Amino acid sequence: MANGILNILKPANMTSHQVVAYIRKKLKLNKVGHTGTLDPMATGILPICIGKATRVSEYVTDLTKSYRAEITFGLVSDTGDLDGNIKVLVQNPEIAEEDLKQVLKEFTGTITQIPPKASAIKVNGKKLYEYHREGLEVEIPSREVTIYSLKLVEDFPLTSNKGYIDIHCSKGTYIRTLCQDIGEKLGTGALMSYLIRTSVGPFNLKNALFLHQITEENYLKYLHPMDSVLTHLDKVILPKYMAKKIVNGLSVNNTSNLYSSEVRVYDEDNNFIAICKNLDGMLKPHKVFN
Repeated sequence: MANGILNILKPANMTSHQVVAYIRKKLKLNKVGHTGTLDPMATGILPICIGKATRVSEYVTDLTKSYRAEITFGLVSDTGDLDGNIKVLVQNPEIAEEDLKQVLKEFTGTITQIPPKASAIKVNGKKLYEYHREGLEVEIPSREVTIYSLKLVEDFPLTSNKGYIDIHCSKGTYIRTLCQDIGEKLGTGALMSYLIRTSVGPFNLKNALFLHQITEENYLKYLHPMDSVLTHLDKVILPKYMAKKIVNGLSVNNTSNLYSSEVRVYDEDNNFIAICKNLDGMLKPHKVFN
């Protein structure tokens, strides 16, 4: 089995798990995994790990993400989007562009969010959407996320009740919640009426694939190397005898003069072989791929 990452453009009304099941069946592969869920109603970038690349999925999840969202003002829902119970809060809201831009500035940087009731976060071992389906209330812990960039999309003129925003953010950011909070700040209420994820780290719309484009015969040429998502880790190249020890699960002396806590390790032929912990002057294998 080949190892690598497919950059999939997830269609709407399909869960991330369904995308994995589809690829597993179509390509006749066992080791397939996604890298963090994307809401069923949302479209966009969903990296899919194949083979040994499933072991770097946590690093893909940690990558920054970009989205384009449509906000509908004047409406609110218990899920933060069109799938919930919708209520009209303000009839015919009039949103001034300058007011919206000012509010967007206030949500840039490190902010605190309370995840939506209909999300997969677990509280007391149970997912929030399970509580929501059962009509049960539960205290939802807040979380800090980072919004690196938040801008009004000026190619789509702001109407009386709709606007588009581009977001570049850290992992764990809920765009539904962001839209709700923006609407609350404006005093009109708001919900997310459309969402597309435009990038996850190096994966973007330009190099994404529709599901129908992938076949058992051609998928190998679309695989991104699994170390393509590890470029934030320092690179260490080891001589053959040290690389062999790493592959066998043994620690070796760190002769690289690098002090970061984790490094990606290659043999002298530049083959990616492991992620190592850098501890007490030793490189200790954390994940071995050779």
